[in-house]
Amino acid sequence: MSGMVIGEQLNKITAERKALARQMTIANNVEITNVTSKEFVVGGDKKPGLSFDFQFITK
Repeated sequence: MSGMVIGEQLNKITAERKALARQMTIANNVEITNVTSKEFVVGGDKKPGLSFDFQFITK
């Protein structure tokens, strides 16, 4: 089975500026917060699909 990403919507972006450290590390985390079944219109046809809500956090 193949899939595709139909769209993406950003609701909020937060950033903080802090002092630089000599040795910095970067950690990424993706957390899926909600999944719902939904119908999408693709090329004029209704197709079943899933809608994912997620948080992508970089520290």
